[in-house]
Amino acid sequence: MKLMTRLFAVCAAFALLVVPAAAQTRVDALPTTAAFEKARFEFILTLFGEPVAVGQGVIDGPDRLHLTLKTLDAPDLPAETIEAILYDGVYYTRENDDLQWYIEGELAAPLPEDALPIDAELPELPITLIGAVDVAGVPTDHYQIWFNFEDGSVITLDTFIGQRTPYVHKLQINAYVDPDDTLALLSFAYRYYDFEAEDIAVYRPENAIPRPEGEGIVDGLSDNVKLGMFQLRDALHWQMR
Repeated sequence: MKLMTRLFAVCAAFALLVVPAAAQTRVDALPTTAAFEKARFEFILTLFGEPVAVGQGVIDGPDRLHLTLKTLDAPDLPAETIEAILYDGVYYTRENDDLQWYIEGELAAPLPEDALPIDAELPELPITLIGAVDVAGVPTDHYQIWFNFEDGSVITLDTFIGQRTPYVHKLQINAYVDPDDTLALLSFAYRYYDFEAEDIAVYRPENAIPRPEGEGIVDGLSDNVKLGMFQLRDALHWQMR
């Protein structure tokens, strides 16, 4: 679970791509990325190379997000569809075919200090420029960063920054229990697109009610969805400043 938490944090700090070998260059820092207010995104989560969850969503400023997450059949993770909205600090969900939205609570509190360690640690991390890559027809530069932890686990982050306008168009985050592992324990892949599209908007669910006490979405999944929303929100504040 600690590795999952770390992965969510690193993943959210940047907005599945396999690239051929290329000349690699060590750089001192990532280029400054372009701030944005609106965008669409899609993502996939894999476990030991097998997809276990997919999703898509929209961003309408740092405090308005709408995402749909579908988990696939996997051990201890039944197939479910969760839709979640963050609207001005309030977190809402609905499940599967149920049209009823529930108020899950507020996301007003900041993340723990160590949950989003980018500002303090990024300048000291090794950053490698892998080379030029097209992401959905957009020319980008591919950078890779390694996060090494005291327990021996490693998270690698591959971020693809646009050459024309430096938006983060895609990123992939791999978590390894051991740095010598060739297959990632967990892998997240995100793609961002339609930056500043005028038709993007997030609305508060009109029929939302407090969730009845004792009822909740799939054990564990609710916490992970909320954690992801939490960290996306704080990451967007970080990225849009």
